[in-house]
Amino acid sequence: MTGPPSKTKYRGVCWHARNKRYRVKIGHPGVTIGYFDDAEEAARQYDAAARILFGPDAVLNFPFGSDRVEHRTRAMTKLIRAGLLPA
Repeated sequence: MTGPPSKTKYRGVCWHARNKRYRVKIGHPGVTIGYFDDAEEAARQYDAAARILFGPDAVLNFPFGSDRVEHRTRAMTKLIRAGLLPA
């Protein structure tokens, strides 16, 4: 077996075979937020980015889950670098 399946049950999260980690992408075109060892941690990072980009209309993996500061900080940095948010 080469690793987990390429698709996961989480929105915005897929297995990246080359890095052997879960990748988080959001938006169109997809901006890579980061790579994670755990699919659930990756999904929480996606949720933080989605809240920033789409606000209360965001479709989340964990709609009642916590939104940790480190997730928001990482997501905002990546989104600003990608030009999706003003600096």
